[in-house]
Amino acid sequence: MHPKGVIAAMKVKKYNFSKIISAISIILSMIVILNFTTMLFTMQNLSKGAAELNKEEFKSDIAGVNENLNAIQSMMLAELSSDNELDKLLEEKSDRNLQISEYATIKRLNTLMANWSGDLRYNVQYAIYLPSNKIEMNSCVQGDEFTVWRGIKQQLYKDIDTLHYKSGWQIMNLNGKNYLVDIIQKNTICSISYIEVKDVFQFLKNKVYGKNYYFALKENKTVYDGKKQLIEDKIESKNLKTGLSILDMGTLAIKSDLQDDISIMLVVHDYNRETSVFNVQIFMLIMLAVVVGMVILFIGIINKTILYPISKFNENVESLKSTETYDPKTHFQIKELENASDLMHDMVVRIKKLKIDIYEKTLEQQKTKMDFLSLQIEPHFYLNCLNNIFSMAQMHQYADIQKLVGCVSVYLRYIFKSSDVLVSAKDELYHIEKYLEIQKMRYQSGFSYYIDVDEKLLNTKMPPLILQIFVENSLKHTVNWEDEIEIRITGYQKEKAYFVIEDTGDGFSEEILKKLQNKEDISEGEKHIGITNAIARMAMTFGEEGKITFENVPGGGARVLIEMPFLEEAEVATGDTMSVFDEKR
Repeated sequence: MHPKGVIAAMKVKKYNFSKIISAISIILSMIVILNFTTMLFTMQNLSKGAAELNKEEFKSDIAGVNENLNAIQSMMLAELSSDNELDKLLEEKSDRNLQISEYATIKRLNTLMANWSGDLRYNVQYAIYLPSNKIEMNSCVQGDEFTVWRGIKQQLYKDIDTLHYKSGWQIMNLNGKNYLVDIIQKNTICSISYIEVKDVFQFLKNKVYGKNYYFALKENKTVYDGKKQLIEDKIESKNLKTGLSILDMGTLAIKSDLQDDISIMLVVHDYNRETSVFNVQIFMLIMLAVVVGMVILFIGIINKTILYPISKFNENVESLKSTETYDPKTHFQIKELENASDLMHDMVVRIKKLKIDIYEKTLEQQKTKMDFLSLQIEPHFYLNCLNNIFSMAQMHQYADIQKLVGCVSVYLRYIFKSSDVLVSAKDELYHIEKYLEIQKMRYQSGFSYYIDVDEKLLNTKMPPLILQIFVENSLKHTVNWEDEIEIRITGYQKEKAYFVIEDTGDGFSEEILKKLQNKEDISEGEKHIGITNAIARMAMTFGEEGKITFENVPGGGARVLIEMPFLEEAEVATGDTMSVFDEKR
């Protein structure tokens, strides 16, 4: 009984597989989309808020540092401009003893400078230097501070008379450490203010940034602090714009200008670590419970309406492996599987026809490949022929020109119009003879040849240009303008047809011969492609019955033995190749 009749008799309720899956998928998709949309929206807002908080805190701290730096510069400018006692010190000559009042001035200035950084959260050191009198005043009141000053002052004093220092704050590496330095000069009196960079970074530390963050200091294109961390994070400082940059889901970078060409960068990892709040977690937990419930319900429906019917259908399909037949009698509650069962039966019936179609298509592909291979031509050959004709014309060798043009015409006709799967040995040999005559006119006494083929073989069938390739290879690799080379083409018949191409040249190289004997591919781009194609065509045409053997002749030269079945009555259309022999006859 047809399966439709069986199902109708049983009156089994059918489920529409597509509609069930579509409805459930739409509902589940809406829930999942709503869940993730809410989550992403919430997390995005919280993340954005965390990033803005980091930005504002950093901006405020940098503003405080800038305010201090500007105040320091203003204070030093005021001191140089308004302190008359400094001008008196400047007037003193280096070889005079200072008066008690002058010593008091120096002591007063030392004390004044030591008190200036009292309200700051980081250590700022000051110095006033009179190069003409070599008088120096500084704010160092502790032993460690004075040790640091002694280590860096020579670098600061260097070239100070030539005003090599730029105006304003700059970054200098002094005694192996990085400092923010401001040097002001008035009437050859220099004021020096310097802050170690690590002290500024210590001031900028903020619990808002969390625990995983660092600072980097840059002037122009040079990074002085934090360079190693930037490289590890694969951050290009030149690509960072002033302001906030979110590099990935967990990292942000904030760049702020400090003074002139100086900028400070803050890189914070896990900046949105605090964005998960309790209410969001509760909401996500509820949504997760809803999704899990829907999944359980979906699995139950799928198991009843889809999985079980599919497993039964699969058993029927598996039976094809052993019996190669399909029984269309089955009972399903899904219309699509019922139709599939009917279609499967039709497919089994068509398998044999499909196999035949595939086989015929494979043969067609092989013919196409052989057609392509048979059209392999050597452009240099034709160029040489044209050059020879031109040279003969200049020398008025018209008889030779006629002979050469006739040979080339026959040669080209065979090359371009021989699209047969197989041609006769007679056609192939006549083509080779014309080819050798062309080459003979070129090389003159450079080589000689003879062809000795059993007449019984003239009607045997072979792939076109199969002999031509090896004759051409012999000429290409042996003939020169110094030694005379002999090329021999012989053919004989035993159980099969045999053709031998020999030359008296140097033979195959050991590497090439070894690859050929081991049936390895010797082609290298366009090099040796002719031999490779000949081997492939023989295999496609004759299979195991077609063989090509390569060897070197003892005493010098190469030998190629072509073995193929004797196919005198092969059913192939010779086409235009017969007109070639009409010309010969």
